[in-house]
Amino acid sequence: MRGSTAARGVPRSHLPRELEQFVRKDNFMLFIRGAAGTGKTSLALTILSALDAWKNCLYISTTTSPEQIFRHYPWLETLSSRQELGRMQKPGFSAADLPAFVDAKLEDREGIFEIITSKLMDAQAPTIVVDSWDAIDFSKDREAVFTNLRVLHSWIQRASAKLILIKEQVNDIAIDTLADGVVILKQDYYNDRRIREIEFLKLSGIQVNKPSHFYTLNNSIFTSFAPHSPGDFAPASRRGPARKAKKPAREERLSIATGQKKLDSLLAKGLSTGGIVNIELDPDVNPAVPFILLDKTISNFVDADNLVLFLPLDGTSPRYADRFRNDEVPDFEVQGKSREAGTSRVVTVEQPSAGLDVRLAAFQKTLARMRNAHPDKLLLSIIAADVAKSAEGKAAHVEQLVTLLRSSADLTVMINRRTQETAGVAGMSDVYLKIIDVKGTLFLQPQKPWSGLYAITINRQHVRLDPVV
Repeated sequence: MRGSTAARGVPRSHLPRELEQFVRKDNFMLFIRGAAGTGKTSLALTILSALDAWKNCLYISTTTSPEQIFRHYPWLETLSSRQELGRMQKPGFSAADLPAFVDAKLEDREGIFEIITSKLMDAQAPTIVVDSWDAIDFSKDREAVFTNLRVLHSWIQRASAKLILIKEQVNDIAIDTLADGVVILKQDYYNDRRIREIEFLKLSGIQVNKPSHFYTLNNSIFTSFAPHSPGDFAPASRRGPARKAKKPAREERLSIATGQKKLDSLLAKGLSTGGIVNIELDPDVNPAVPFILLDKTISNFVDADNLVLFLPLDGTSPRYADRFRNDEVPDFEVQGKSREAGTSRVVTVEQPSAGLDVRLAAFQKTLARMRNAHPDKLLLSIIAADVAKSAEGKAAHVEQLVTLLRSSADLTVMINRRTQETAGVAGMSDVYLKIIDVKGTLFLQPQKPWSGLYAITINRQHVRLDPVV
């Protein structure tokens, strides 16, 4: 978030880029429409936070008391000035005492309009929220409502004000022509998991390249997810020297952290040693995504002087493995004639011209040699290839490979494309994760253990996982 609110530790707001540009205009009338529970109030409060408008705003609530708003959105307390914060800590303080929040549940239409016009007359460039407009719009005299809105629009332009009206009547578009901006919030289910989407019906003066964005209401904050771009997947060099982290002995390790706090929490503190993780990619997902997601996991292995063995996925540059290598030791690659295992902590089985069966055989041979050479070190094996398509024995061959991996590697990650043949691999895995692409936004869909969606946002190789709440 920008402005002084960020300095006071206010949660970051993540508005879609187009909406962020719109709300920073000098004046506007914005309608936020959506069914109950879609996050209309959260969006309005997040806009106020993004604008740092708390010292010059008016929040008129026609359905909920200010006390209830503060209970539902506890992060609001950090937005108050020091003077207001001191008042809030005194006995007998009521959130209704804050001038920014007005309880208008008992006000009629004329009373609410009077509150708005008084603010427009007394303050320069205020931001006003009416939550919700339905209390006024239910009036039988719709023509009077239209007339008052036209008058308000003129006042808004004259006072350089910003007016946000919240509406629960999704299909009532009669007054949309008077607004400068109209957004609608939707919630649906995707693969039996909740998904939320904001759609831009109208944002005057703003170039809208993407008409909708997905979002979450985690921690009662509206947070949208940026769509990915090709540049997000370019390999980046590791920064700083590898740190020699002291780790427990191999036999003492019961779980391995992924480096992603939200994912570790979902997996009950991490991945079990000897476990098999199956990551399945939708056809449109860039093959680099799982490597970026696993970046911290691989870094933890390498920085603790442990071992990593790669079998790259077709179409994935080996540079994703190269960036983890230690410049102080020789590289080790299996290319027909291999050198002694153990001369490098990160090993890539790279035989582009060979078939999958040949590469898998080389992988298994290298795995055994690395384990024999370093029985005391943790070993992470990453098979980024669809082993279910190997020519040998299909299910029986996959089962034999999984048995070897469980006994020789401390953790195995198998990455494959979604096909009918991958069901067997998924059934043998301890953790089964899908990475899907929905309208240009990446999501992690945990299958085993089952969970709701997590949005994957990649920014310069930094990965953020946000639960869709």
